[in-house]
Amino acid sequence: MGGDKSADDNLHKHPARLITALAQSDEARLRLSLIPLFLEYPEYAKHVRTVAKKLDGPARLTLQCYYSAAIWLAEKYRMNISLPDQFSKGLNLTPSNDPEENLRAGKTSHRIERLARQLVWHL
Repeated sequence: MGGDKSADDNLHKHPARLITALAQSDEARLRLSLIPLFLEYPEYAKHVRTVAKKLDGPARLTLQCYYSAAIWLAEKYRMNISLPDQFSKGLNLTPSNDPEENLRAGKTSHRIERLARQLVWHL
């Protein structure tokens, strides 16, 4: 994901590798690009659960939260795509029929988890 053109082409041909690389990136903007990736390529959803199982805690949480955000943004803007909910239960979220409410709850859940990890790291 740096400057190696052949590596970038390889990631595009292998969605699971691309998702993994984005979720594990040190760059926030690259991690955030998971959301538009799932909105543009909803067929990549079939790789999400398998990838998440292989990721460490912070990268897994990022993937789960951003994938869930993609679901709720697709609902909010009535996009004609289908992304199955795979993580809300594991994130202790109970999605409502209001995607805006779901986005707020997911954002709060992600912040709380991130803060908890930071506190544990400093203890």
